[in-house]
Amino acid sequence: MKTRGVLLLAVATAASAGLATPALAQSKPDPSPWFIRAEIGGAQLQAETGNWLPPGRSDPRVLHELTRPWAVMGGGAVGFSPWRGVKTELYFSRLFQANVSGTWIYTEPPVAGPHADMKSSVSSSLFMANAYFHPLAMMGVDFPVQPFIGGGIGLALNRMSPWTRSNPAASQPVRLFDGGESSRFAWNLAAGVSVSLEGLLSFPISIDMTYRYIDAGRVQGGVGAYPD
Repeated sequence: MKTRGVLLLAVATAASAGLATPALAQSKPDPSPWFIRAEIGGAQLQAETGNWLPPGRSDPRVLHELTRPWAVMGGGAVGFSPWRGVKTELYFSRLFQANVSGTWIYTEPPVAGPHADMKSSVSSSLFMANAYFHPLAMMGVDFPVQPFIGGGIGLALNRMSPWTRSNPAASQPVRLFDGGESSRFAWNLAAGVSVSLEGLLSFPISIDMTYRYIDAGRVQGGVGAYPD
């Protein structure tokens, strides 16, 4: 089974807090270029077609239409702003367990069915270096609502749990196979809007609404079947 692509929807929120630097008495402290961020949101798996190559020499490759389940996704980052309107960060996030099932759609070469359906779960840990650009702030517009775009690259640690093969026409209708793990190159693109709450709280904190697309690579389950 192969999966790739994780969609982080715009329900994610992030809080960025800048640390004040020392300043002269009775003057407003300059914001530090360093910040921390935490986020939580919903993610939807955008999996490609899954496939299974049965162990028999004459067995065809079975292609599956995979579901696109929802899962919780959360993480955090430590960042630095080298210029006005530009932010860079080291980012970690976790896609928690997403339950995936696949219904067979065709085989290669074509063979009359029924064939096996599949069921499993996947999860991913992501380590990335990101950059964000706030165009209004870059132009010197000091407005509490700032749109932004960004993206980054990094590493995805993907995991697939033991998976189930179901075929009512088989001599053993249900079989359980080993799961698997993989390390893959990952990338993401993001867009959103940041709302500063400093005017209300007198503290440099903001809330972000972010839409993030992440390609986390693929993961493949094992071929070893459990005897029972």
